[in-house]
Amino acid sequence: MTEILDVLVRIPGVSGAAICNQAGECVLSQLIPPFDPILIKQLVHEIRSVFQMMRYLDDSDPQFFVMHLDEVTVAIRQIGELSLIALATSATNSTMLGVGFNVVNLKIREYGIQNFELASGSGSAPRMPNASASHTPPRPSSMPARGEATTIAQAASLSISDSGAKAPDWIGEAALQALMKALARQLGPAAKVILKQEVKRIAVSMGGVTTTNYWTLVDALAQRISDATKREAFVAEARQLMRR
Repeated sequence: MTEILDVLVRIPGVSGAAICNQAGECVLSQLIPPFDPILIKQLVHEIRSVFQMMRYLDDSDPQFFVMHLDEVTVAIRQIGELSLIALATSATNSTMLGVGFNVVNLKIREYGIQNFELASGSGSAPRMPNASASHTPPRPSSMPARGEATTIAQAASLSISDSGAKAPDWIGEAALQALMKALARQLGPAAKVILKQEVKRIAVSMGGVTTTNYWTLVDALAQRISDATKREAFVAEARQLMRR
């Protein structure tokens, strides 16, 4: 399956490419020294932090980022929860690179984003469905539509006044505020936006966060924290909130 990246690495000037899962681990890669899956994982974490800051500063949903360094150009594109990354020289034709990203994007969606998300991170090919069996490619993981991204102005207040009817076992606004502050300790000001995005993603309103789906929300929020230590600290604090 490494040939899925061939269209990128065959572009003149491109020295490597990789697909990383939600944890930042390379599930598919064609890399040459000094780049390796461990270095790419760290790089992906850093760039995802930039994406989070861009979402905080603007109401758009950035999906593509290009960074020009002295020796190399790094281009990364978000595809659902996956990160597609290419390493190239500054002289690489940007149009060809864009076309290459589009082709790989189509190939990833053809095989199913889930198959890559669930693969272990080693740079080896993810396990794909049996080609001889009748198969309909899984639908891509649902993501908030670009036009549905929560704006910073809307996220400035976590008030539940617009949440409609409250569920009988609603955890309460105080608990939501405490959860947001716990997240902010790990992600900074972007926590307000991320909390509302994940509440919407699990198909509830602020008034619909209950003791039943609370842990579904906590798990979703934890996945937005790339640093393992910070993620564990957030989960521990969220656990304490439910013990009060």
